[in-house]
Amino acid sequence: MFCLFFYSHHRTEFGDAEIKRVFYFLTISKGCDYELIKNTKVKSIAKALTLIDFLSKYSNGVNLNEISENLNMSKSTVSDILSTLKDFSYVEQSTVRGKYKLGIRLFEIGNIVKGNMDIHNIAVSYIEEIVKEMKETVHLAILDDGDVLYIDKREANNEFKIVSQIGARLPAHCTAVGKVLLAALSDDEIEHIVERKGLPKKTENTITNINTLFLEISKIREKGYAIDNEEIISNLKCVAAPIKNHEGKVIAALSISCVKNGVYEEKFARAIKKITETTNIISKKMGMSSMNM
Repeated sequence: MFCLFFYSHHRTEFGDAEIKRVFYFLTISKGCDYELIKNTKVKSIAKALTLIDFLSKYSNGVNLNEISENLNMSKSTVSDILSTLKDFSYVEQSTVRGKYKLGIRLFEIGNIVKGNMDIHNIAVSYIEEIVKEMKETVHLAILDDGDVLYIDKREANNEFKIVSQIGARLPAHCTAVGKVLLAALSDDEIEHIVERKGLPKKTENTITNINTLFLEISKIREKGYAIDNEEIISNLKCVAAPIKNHEGKVIAALSISCVKNGVYEEKFARAIKKITETTNIISKKMGMSSMNM
């Protein structure tokens, strides 16, 4: 769980090769591999990950001496790492016996990861159904650090191919999935994202003014779905609707992309109906009640 969190937040900082080397520590069953630590540039992180992996084997906790002996680390080093991990709630210490065990923050992060995986598992069959019926490309995406992050993509067998891929990131303001995800945030959160990311122009139809963006967001909140009207790719119109969890919180968005041609208007109207119906079904599968729709 920690490794997934670390990777998502630090992949650009250290590089994939270094991160993968650090992740290997999570496969160590006993002790501490000094050769790996020696060859890892971010040694403090490597040691912290090794310690977290060790604690995961002791649900009732373990004391400082046992950790030090099993990992062949000095008590002072272990104590410093534990202190830092405690500050961030990755580790907690019993007030009675002084034993250390994994903290609540790892549970929270694990649930986030699990939640995203559940979305994908539940949505897959519905995505395939849409592609088969509409014969258009479907995307499943989440909002990550103010960007759209695609976690699934299914293409129809037609001539028009959309240049996107799973794991790719795009600006939120010029995509249907992005705008519907932004609409679930507060106005202050949207302003903060725009301040950091800007509103880069991709086509002649891209929204590049924050006041115009807020007008669009208002319409999305009212209708319950968002439209990308050739705002990122010319000749391509997309519609997206939100997926909610059991608390009624928007956690992802699903979209259908339609190529603008002679019959697209009728097809796009069907796409709007299909995407809103499907996301409502998926949301219910995620535990959302009718009160939160």
